[in-house]
Amino acid sequence: MCEVVVTSRRHDDRLDTMSVKQVQRVLSTFAERTQSLSKQSFIKYVYVFENFGPAIGVTLTHPHAQIYAMPFVPPIVRREASSARKYLRRHGHCLFCTIVGRERRSRRRLVCENDHFAAFIPFYARWAFEVHVYPKRHVLHLFELRRPELYSLARILRSVVAGFNSMYGFPFSYVMAFHQAPVAGDPSYHFHVEFYPPHRDRDKLKHLAGIEQGGGTFLADTLPDEKASELRAKIRGRGQAPT
Repeated sequence: MCEVVVTSRRHDDRLDTMSVKQVQRVLSTFAERTQSLSKQSFIKYVYVFENFGPAIGVTLTHPHAQIYAMPFVPPIVRREASSARKYLRRHGHCLFCTIVGRERRSRRRLVCENDHFAAFIPFYARWAFEVHVYPKRHVLHLFELRRPELYSLARILRSVVAGFNSMYGFPFSYVMAFHQAPVAGDPSYHFHVEFYPPHRDRDKLKHLAGIEQGGGTFLADTLPDEKASELRAKIRGRGQAPT
């Protein structure tokens, strides 16, 4: 099953040009649809994502997102969940909470944070500006977030995209993927959002070539610490986003 969510009435709107409250309403829609679709017995996973920009191959330019309700758990989430379960058994606490805690303490790869969320480029990033956004509270699904947390998520997503679009003077193309636990639930999993922009420089894109497509192994020619510093400076330069 696939649903399309039109996120704005304006044909030229973007995540960073919408108000925070408008983005919050969109997130509330994602949460409501996730919860509703999850009640169907044959649905094992609900995947929410936005494809934005020509470099991603978007052909429908009006701002929109998609929700896929799947009768299976997709491979990436399955691998994440498996690793998280192994870590929990071995160490007694959440793998993702550990990653967020270390990134917040280090601050080298942190690009921004607010009361409820932290955004950073992880040390294992495959794309130059691959930002991950995590709630500071351990939750499994988007619909578990409280109203103030949804507002904080709207603010930080908007700030990240504004930072992208300030980087080289043009709007970044990206995939924004909402990683939720499977419908059946998994206490070791931790809801988060991942951005995959293909831009690695003003006039260079990251293309998946032989080693990626044929070997299934990503190579990166940039350092997460350096790219996080560049993006952090752009976000700070913009100041607090208006509500």
